[in-house]
Amino acid sequence: MEIFYTKIEQLIKWIERFLLKKKYPGITVAVICTIAAFVFYFPDYDNMVHDDDIRQIFVDEQIQNPFNKIDYVKYPPHTHWAKRQYRITLPVIGHVFGFTARQILFFQQVLLPLFFFFAFRIFMSIKKDVVAAFLLTLAFSMVYVSKSFLIHYTFFDCYAYFCIIILLASKNPVILILFTILNCFTDERGLLAMGLVLIWSFLREDKMLFSLKGISFKNSTLYLLVGVFCYVGLRLYLNYFIIGSEIPLSDKTYVGLQTMRDNFNMIPLVLLETLEGFWLPVLITLVLLILKKKYIITLIISGAFSIILLAGLSVHDMLRSVTYVFPIVFIAYYFLTKELKLNEVRNIAFFAMLLCFIIPTYFIADKTDLLSPIFPKILKWL
Repeated sequence: MEIFYTKIEQLIKWIERFLLKKKYPGITVAVICTIAAFVFYFPDYDNMVHDDDIRQIFVDEQIQNPFNKIDYVKYPPHTHWAKRQYRITLPVIGHVFGFTARQILFFQQVLLPLFFFFAFRIFMSIKKDVVAAFLLTLAFSMVYVSKSFLIHYTFFDCYAYFCIIILLASKNPVILILFTILNCFTDERGLLAMGLVLIWSFLREDKMLFSLKGISFKNSTLYLLVGVFCYVGLRLYLNYFIIGSEIPLSDKTYVGLQTMRDNFNMIPLVLLETLEGFWLPVLITLVLLILKKKYIITLIISGAFSIILLAGLSVHDMLRSVTYVFPIVFIAYYFLTKELKLNEVRNIAFFAMLLCFIIPTYFIADKTDLLSPIFPKILKWL
């Protein structure tokens, strides 16, 4: 066991030397993690080029008329498509710039290195330690949040994840308001994730959670709230004056407690797959907060986390829904750096990455599909 820890220390020191030699370590990390993501899940390009794919046909129709009411005859209320009435960020962008659904699918792969770059920047903003920041960013390359950028389904959650990582990384008022609106109009689950984004904003501003004393107009939290209110206002306007329809939500549309009960046997796997190795820093943070008797902060964070969790488990496609909790990783890292020594934080980061490497990722909806790495697909091509 002592030899094992010695090897880990040697590896950590090598990583530190390697990254400190780089003029732009963030770019280096983004490149490494992008390559790793393609290795651990290589895109299924065979299924990205079918002209008769109903998913692409639907999105292309939305791109042509982003604000049209969904045709419930062609797309009945119980189908996935009927629930996408107000997920208009990508259709509007496609309409304005002339993109097709297929082009949007390929473009999301270009955003993946940027996702890693901003994730690394966020970790570095919390604690200027390239080792832990690299290990945790590398861990992201092995879980669903990054693999969603490479998947061939036109769900576009990756665009919401990208908006969220921008919100976590930026303090610019215009960016905060704009990307909040884009995030929420990409998917309603993005609105639920704003709870964790707001908590992160309070933490990085060094403010007490939900204490209004001393908050200036420079505080990014205020602009996030402005973005949320803008989204709600636009959503109501579209609902009452433009589109004029509600999203069909019931157990018949695979949304609700009955859906959760039907999928109950898969919930443990969903919980494991959502964060994989990241559960280690999250659970350690929970224990530390309780031991420090920070009960109010614990309840607030747990509440924001639970809202996404319960909503995600109440729908048909659970994994991509629950994955909206990923900002909890940055919140956990923030507290770990406050409470633990540097070598302890690095060890946690290493074992979190190792667990993400060991645990395979599955896409969990009506069936459980392995998001296969590149090697089986190479064999298939041969």
